Amino acid sequence: MDNLKNYTHQRFLHDITSWEIKYTDFLKEKTYHPGGTYSFTHGRLRGAVRSMKRMSEYLFTYQEYKFFIPVTTNTLEGFFAHLKVRVGAHRGISIGRKKKMIELILLNSSNSFKKNMWKKLF
Repeated sequence: MDNLKNYTHQRFLHDITSWEIKYTDFLKEKTYHPGGTYSFTHGRLRGAVRSMKRMSEYLFTYQEYKFFIPVTTNTLEGFFAHLKVRVGAHRGISIGRKKKMIELILLNSSNSFKKNMWKKLF
């Protein structure tokens, strides 16, 4: 496989299915346990392949829409650091109040924030 950004959804499904067919015998290997039970020897690999096939529709969502999606999560991590600082300044308040405070900060920074919405929180 190439870099994921060079793939289309159809090509990805084709390549992963081809890989799965090529290694079918390997993926079907079983380990037998005392008591007559068995498990797949490479169960985690089987699960990973199944997850990629099942979630492949969402892997390529960025190709459907023509807007900027950042490559990293740095902006998000910076925002969470900002939240930690704001909540950390209020040591000693209850967990319920902290949750309300975070909810208020998130609502306030969203586009859908309506005037006096904060009154519903407290």
